[in-house]
Amino acid sequence: MYCDFSAYSDIAIGSARVLGIDLMQNFNLPYMATSIADFWRRWHISLSTWFRDYVYFPLGGNRIDSQWLWARNVMVVFVVSGIWHGASWTYFVWGVLHGLYLVLGAWTRPVRARLADRLRIPTKVLWCWQVFVTFHLVLVSWVFFRARTVTDACRILWTMMTDWTGQLYLGPSQLATILAAALVALLLIVQLGQIRGWLPFYRSARKHGWYVRWPAYVTLILLIAMLGVTANDFIYFQF
Repeated sequence: MYCDFSAYSDIAIGSARVLGIDLMQNFNLPYMATSIADFWRRWHISLSTWFRDYVYFPLGGNRIDSQWLWARNVMVVFVVSGIWHGASWTYFVWGVLHGLYLVLGAWTRPVRARLADRLRIPTKVLWCWQVFVTFHLVLVSWVFFRARTVTDACRILWTMMTDWTGQLYLGPSQLATILAAALVALLLIVQLGQIRGWLPFYRSARKHGWYVRWPAYVTLILLIAMLGVTANDFIYFQF
């Protein structure tokens, strides 16, 4: 989902810049989020901002004294977000899950903070744990988002937790596996560099000489010609 939708957004941003239009950044390392609230500040920023401004704030947002009314506002936003994606129970459950994640996360934050202090968990270890938990909570919700029915989603999750008899798929060949692993490692290094601030998220091609830009253009065109023949639609194209 992330690679598919982020690439879709990047194409839109790049195409708009060709026309002299600057669009807002739509993703900001969402899988590095330390909580569900943090995830939604990083994921599909344009849509989450719209729901915040036109649904959450008119309901009262977080400017109300009652925690139950605040929870109601959050649940309404995420249920509407789920229904916006499609009139299906799978999208409804996806929205409810994220609403519950966010509400329960906010209500248990003080307890979790005191527990971390009492156990004297190092900051970096706590950060890694929070990213790990948030990532897997989001993955559970994606199963419902992509499944045809809620029953199928529950069956998939149950199989993931109980059936360990399947064989690990290592790719069509050893070379393909090595190349894929090398690509993932390279992308992780780049991602780490962006998180640490060593590398920029966006860099204008004009800052490079023609001897760098034109070989890069030719390489991209060749990759599109060779790998783009299947013409698969983006997952988010339907929305």
